[in-house]
Amino acid sequence: MTPSKLSLIKVWIFSVALAAGLSSLTACQKEKKPSVLILAVDRLAFSTYSCGDDKQNSASGLNILCKEAIRFTHAYTTSTQPAAAIGSLLTGLYPAQHQLHRNFDRLDSKYKTIQEQASNLGYQTYFFGGSPSALKKTGLSVGFDIFDDSSFIEKKTYFMDFKIQGDKFLHAVSEDKNLFFSVIHNSELESLNEGESEISSIEKLDEKLFHFFVKLKKQKIWDKNYIIVVGLQGESDYRRLSETPFSNLNSENTRVTLFVKPPRSKGDEGIFWKVDSPVNLADLGYSLWLTLGDVLSPN
Repeated sequence: MTPSKLSLIKVWIFSVALAAGLSSLTACQKEKKPSVLILAVDRLAFSTYSCGDDKQNSASGLNILCKEAIRFTHAYTTSTQPAAAIGSLLTGLYPAQHQLHRNFDRLDSKYKTIQEQASNLGYQTYFFGGSPSALKKTGLSVGFDIFDDSSFIEKKTYFMDFKIQGDKFLHAVSEDKNLFFSVIHNSELESLNEGESEISSIEKLDEKLFHFFVKLKKQKIWDKNYIIVVGLQGESDYRRLSETPFSNLNSENTRVTLFVKPPRSKGDEGIFWKVDSPVNLADLGYSLWLTLGDVLSPN
């Protein structure tokens, strides 16, 4: 289906406004552009965590984001397939356009990716995969200096521990002091150990996020850069017996968590805005083009 001109205009206005708003937060930091770290998590639904929960004294990474990031309350994925959703995030396009529908498809090479733009601007580009759902054969690797898509192979569950991924990222940026554009794709919530509930799995990941964010703050990466945490899909209600997690297009499986932690100056209080306007992964990808280079996406 071809979107109407009015719809395209609305998306363009929203994307420009989002990027302009985020860029204005760094107006006093023009001497150095901010870097970008995206944590793309499978099965991170909007209902995963409530910012109203009383977790002041707990080791919660999501609670840190509630206090210091912009929260989008109506964020949606463009596909329940991980590779397709990442494709939208990195191109600003829908799967019908970039042609990466399933994990064995390939991104249409005629479209440029954000990491290619970032590389042209002097950023170091890294991708740390966490499962077999985003491999080099999908074409997502184009433009990344490091595309780690095999480290999970030795894992019995084929899902990489976020702590290991976080340490790899920190090692990479400590070796190179340049600007970075990095994606960590984590699928821990896909894997439940025997006897483990979905809630305890989320709590474990939340605690790992907390310790990772603490390390980012200690290494002075947190304040001056964009930290984005986004779900690639929601959580499928398994009472829907006729649908799988990949075919369920009901809101519980398409509405996702999205936090954007913008750069801030030393001494500034954390940002805890809430945005209720609908936004999806293609909108976020399109906005990142503007944020990185102050240019419109060529796609």
